[in-house]
Amino acid sequence: EKNILIIGMGQGKLRMVTHLDYTNDMHEELLKQLASF
Repeated sequence: EKNILIIGMGQGKLRMVTHLDYTNDMHEELLKQLASF
């Protein structure tokens, strides 16, 4: 729904992958969406 993919890597680690055109605006939206969980 939010189009955010997070993969568990074990031992309390998470993996998130971005694209080359990832912007500061996209990052701000990511932080906002993560805070809503």
